[in-house]
Amino acid sequence: MAFFNNIWQGISFFMAGFVGVFGIIITVIIYKKYIQRKQKMLVILGSALLCWALAALLDTIFFTIARTETSTIEQFNQIVSLGSFISFVLNAVGNIFLIIFIVYLFFDENYNKLFYTLIVLESLILPFGLVCMNTSIPILFNYMIHLLASFIIYILLALNSFKMRKKLKKIGGTEKSSIMAIEFIGIAGIMLCSLLFCFLIQEIISMSMGENAEQTIFVSLGWLLAGLGAFLLYVGYLKPKWFKRRYDK
Repeated sequence: MAFFNNIWQGISFFMAGFVGVFGIIITVIIYKKYIQRKQKMLVILGSALLCWALAALLDTIFFTIARTETSTIEQFNQIVSLGSFISFVLNAVGNIFLIIFIVYLFFDENYNKLFYTLIVLESLILPFGLVCMNTSIPILFNYMIHLLASFIIYILLALNSFKMRKKLKKIGGTEKSSIMAIEFIGIAGIMLCSLLFCFLIQEIISMSMGENAEQTIFVSLGWLLAGLGAFLLYVGYLKPKWFKRRYDK
């Protein structure tokens, strides 16, 4: 059996690995900044990015184990499914940290019912997923809950970022780099929303094709958007020196 079923599966494999390593590098940079600045927000953002990075890396690790250590399709699917479940759980934890980031950045640490609901939904991904794996309840229900919660979280990130950017521009006197930084965070939200649609389209294609399903460009595109979204979050909040030089001429 070939290691990859088609070229897109190979590309998405390496993209996931790259995004995972890239995310860990960004996380290390963020934690180094935390040591200097002692800002709680840096720990929150760094924790979100670390969870997402580990989710991407585990996807590649479990796929590699499945390809090299199994001899039947059933064994392969079991290991890949387990890896996907763990990745979803890590993504959910990362989303919880992102909710906290949104609340601290835009709502002065004031949680409302929507934020509490989203945190509860993401917290249920692990226990409900275990229930699904040990009963006849389709695991797809668990993933759909995560998908819905993720979409709302990323939309909140984008909308509140653009709202703050508009407010800063209206007030005036704000450095251009600060306005662009908030815009970058908003664009990150859009990219994260877009990656959800990419993975959803792939899932629809897979379900429609059944046993003949193969990965398409949408998985690779999803990983690309994930990496770009993480990078924009990093740049938007930390505002590196090169970023300030670019916009505060």
